[in-house]
Amino acid sequence: MSIEISNLNGTNDSDGDATVVGLVTNTGDRPLRNVTIEVTLFDDGALIGVEEDYIDQIPPGARRAFEVNKWDCYFSNFEVQVYGE
Repeated sequence: MSIEISNLNGTNDSDGDATVVGLVTNTGDRPLRNVTIEVTLFDDGALIGVEEDYIDQIPPGARRAFEVNKWDCYFSNFEVQVYGE
């Protein structure tokens, strides 16, 4: 799978809710199907949650935005993985 992840931004609001946003670009020459964005949230190295966003298809050269939210979940860092066909 040929992808590029860009414009990543993760924030906690004043209520402690987590939001992670970004863009996934298909840099290959075939459509990507059944794309899942998985965001793993950590607080000082401890796993505190895993959330997903689903994108049906990304045509070659196209990009799609994603947003993942988790309520009552303060985090200090995160990792992003992309899965698809």
